[in-house]
Amino acid sequence: MLSAHHVNVYLAFGGDIDGWVRAGGGRGMTDVHWALIEDLRLALRACAKGWATEDFVARTHALLMENTSDEEVRNMLRALAIDTDGPPAGDV
Repeated sequence: MLSAHHVNVYLAFGGDIDGWVRAGGGRGMTDVHWALIEDLRLALRACAKGWATEDFVARTHALLMENTSDEEVRNMLRALAIDTDGPPAGDV
């Protein structure tokens, strides 16, 4: 289950899993969380751009609902999907 904390860690490292690993990983985050954020970001982007079939949109929505703790987290992920430059680099 993804929380705002997981998305904030992802953002703090600018979406760079290698940087997160080099910094020791952890911070309440696992590579499974990271991969789920990245999968949802890419899927939500395809949906937002109109590149997805109705079935893909429905499966993405189900995945989003099943794996996020609340609407705040879903909105954070949607915002990541819209950002064309990828996640912003942040301070760790």
